[in-house]
Amino acid sequence: MTTSTRPRKPPGITAGPSRPRGADEWLTVDEVCRIVKIGRRTFERYLSRGAGPRIKRMGGNGSIRIRRDWLDEWMEEGTA
Repeated sequence: MTTSTRPRKPPGITAGPSRPRGADEWLTVDEVCRIVKIGRRTFERYLSRGAGPRIKRMGGNGSIRIRRDWLDEWMEEGTA
């Protein structure tokens, strides 16, 4: 009998994201950077110049979220 060194997932946890997909999907900065294929620092530079997509700060001064449709609009404009 061999023992595995990999941690096991707790029961009830499914593989993959359980977030909704579509226009009302909220993305993190890291997710946006992966989609657009830019670094986080480049994304922050876009924001500081006012050239980035619309953003929403959670909790007033919290983390940044970007709606999927806002990202799509920004990418269609050719800014990215």
